[in-house]
Amino acid sequence: MSRRTAGVLSWSIAAGCVGLSVIGLWLQAVTRKVAVPGDFGARQTTLIIGLAFLVFPIIGSAIVTRLPRNAIGWFLIGIGLLTATFVLVDGYGIYALRYRAGTVPHGRVALWVANWNWIPGWGFAALLFLLFPDGRLPSPRWRPLVWAIAGWITLVTVAAVVAEGFFPRYPFATNPFGVVDLGPSAPETIRYVGMLGMIALGGFAVASL
Repeated sequence: MSRRTAGVLSWSIAAGCVGLSVIGLWLQAVTRKVAVPGDFGARQTTLIIGLAFLVFPIIGSAIVTRLPRNAIGWFLIGIGLLTATFVLVDGYGIYALRYRAGTVPHGRVALWVANWNWIPGWGFAALLFLLFPDGRLPSPRWRPLVWAIAGWITLVTVAAVVAEGFFPRYPFATNPFGVVDLGPSAPETIRYVGMLGMIALGGFAVASL
C-alpha cells in the first residue's frame, strides 16, 4: 500500500471514529445518570474513556501517513475504532432499554456488541507493547506470544458472542444471538477469565520492552 493510499484510508477511519464518538458521547452524557446495576457506577468512566481515546486514531493516522508499514499506527487506529464503537453502542443500548425504553429498536443488539468488542481492543493494546517502537517483534522468539494473544482474543470473543444468558455489565438484557448454553454464570465467567488472560499475556508483552 502506498503512503498516499494509507494516509487517505487511515484519516478516513479516524474521521469515522470522531463521528462515532460524537454521537456516542452525546448518548453517554444523556444517559449518565441512568442506574445500570451491573456497571458499578462506571457510566461517567465510559464518558471519560470515550474522550481520552479520541487521540488514538489521530496519532495512529499520523504514524501511518509517514510509516504505512508500521503496525503500531494501525493498531492505534484499531483501538480507537473499537473504543468509539463501544462508547456508541453502550450509550445507545442504555438509551434504548433504560433511558427511553421501547422508543428505539435493537437495544439488545447494541449491548451484544458492547459485551464483546472490548476483547480485541485489549488484545491490540498487548500487541502494541510487543511491537513497540518500530512495529516489529524484538526477535522471532516472541512469535508464539503473538499467536497466544490472537488465539485468546478469538476464543474469548467467540464465547462472549454465542453464550446464552444475561450480559455481565447489563443484567437487564440477554444475548439476542446466544446459541450455546454454557450455564447461568457463563457470561460473567467469560468476562473475568478473559480479562485475567489478557492481563497475563499483556504482562509478557510488556516484558519484551
